[in-house]
Amino acid sequence: MKRAFGATLFAAVTLLAGCGLTPKHTITAAHAVRVMDGYLQETIRSVPSSLRFSQRAADTEYTGGCTKYPVGDFFTGQVQPSLTYTAKTTHPEEAISFLNGTASHWRARNASVESQPDGYRIQPNNSDYKLAVFYYAEAHLVELLGVLDACIWPNGTPGPHDNP
Repeated sequence: MKRAFGATLFAAVTLLAGCGLTPKHTITAAHAVRVMDGYLQETIRSVPSSLRFSQRAADTEYTGGCTKYPVGDFFTGQVQPSLTYTAKTTHPEEAISFLNGTASHWRARNASVESQPDGYRIQPNNSDYKLAVFYYAEAHLVELLGVLDACIWPNGTPGPHDNP
C-alpha cells in the first residue's frame, strides 16, 4: 500500500501546475515512454547493482492535472505518461546502495536530486521528465520510475472526443 502511495505522491507533486495550455501538436505518449525508458535504462546500466529490474509498467492513460485552463475542472483528453521498473530484494544494503548510486549518478550529470523519506526525486537538466527511485523495506521492493511533467495528446494531436 505504501508503494502505491509513493508513486501516487510523486505523480501528484509533478502535477501541481496543471496542464492548462493545450497545444495542437505534442509528442506522443509512446514517444514519451521511450524517452523515459532511456533515462531509466541509463540508470540501471550506470549504477552497479545485482538488482534485477524485471517488472516494467507503462501508464499512458493518466489524465491527472490535464485540465482546461484557467478553471481546473474540465479534462482536456491529454495524458501524463509514466514508466515504472521494480526489483525485489531481501537485502536492504543492496537497495540503499542502488538508491545512493542513482542519486550520485544523476548529480554527476548536473541533475537536481532531492532526498525523500523512501528515496530520491530527480530532475534531469533541461528536461520535462522527472525520475524517482524508492525503496520500500516492508515490501522488499525497489521502484525506479519516470514521469513526464507535461500534458500531451496520446497520439500527438487532439482526438475527436478531446477538449482542447
